Amino acid sequence: MKTTKTKWFASVSLTRLSLVAIGLFLAATSSAVAQPVITTQPVNQFVNVSGSATFSVGVSGTGPFGYQWLSNGIPMNGRNSSSFPLSNLQPPSSGWYSVIITNASGSVTSQVAELKVFVAAPHGFRGIQVQPDRSVSLRFAGETTATFAPYYDLYPLDASSNLVDWAPLATLQRSNTALNALGFVDTNASAFSQRFYRTPTNALLTPDPQPTGPYAVGTFSMLLTNVNRTNATFMVTFLQVSVLTIDTSGTCW
Repeated sequence: MKTTKTKWFASVSLTRLSLVAIGLFLAATSSAVAQPVITTQPVNQFVNVSGSATFSVGVSGTGPFGYQWLSNGIPMNGRNSSSFPLSNLQPPSSGWYSVIITNASGSVTSQVAELKVFVAAPHGFRGIQVQPDRSVSLRFAGETTATFAPYYDLYPLDASSNLVDWAPLATLQRSNTALNALGFVDTNASAFSQRFYRTPTNALLTPDPQPTGPYAVGTFSMLLTNVNRTNATFMVTFLQVSVLTIDTSGTCW
């Protein structure tokens, strides 16, 4: 009987200690501060030169919160609030922006948002370089305005070996939100002793992305005839794409 009582009291004592330990653990857990939760992410900003833009972020959780805005991954001095206004913007300000929010428990980083500052300029060539394999690398210039940020810009490219006879080489497409210059490599240039290139200076804007894949997409063919001439028959292939022409003054037609 004595041995049984001793074991019984020992068991009760261990149970009470366990309950006390669990209570302390729950109390510590309930007092912990949760990490910030982003409720509104920064969004892309597209503005014309000298314009203004504001990035902002919404957050929930237990404050106080700390904010650190980054430009292209680099912390920006003095940018420590939920709102990040920018004014008199110039092209060097274009890039990728995000923010780190902190509190006593930890930190969270927002999604990256783009800022592009538009400076309208005619289409043209920014650079040309002959590669060791005699292919030719071309870089294009030209920009539209922030109004047409959701559109794509077309660059028809023609080539010639004598500046008289020209032939289409490619129709290039660039998203107007792109921050990098458009490039093209002419791999057939080595077949010619000399090679010339041209592209229209006007912007050719379309809301439709360029078809991708190994086959032509969005085309149809039509047989054209002249009822007054029995020997006039043409097969014409049309590309189905909406094109808006705009010059650097902003005039559309």
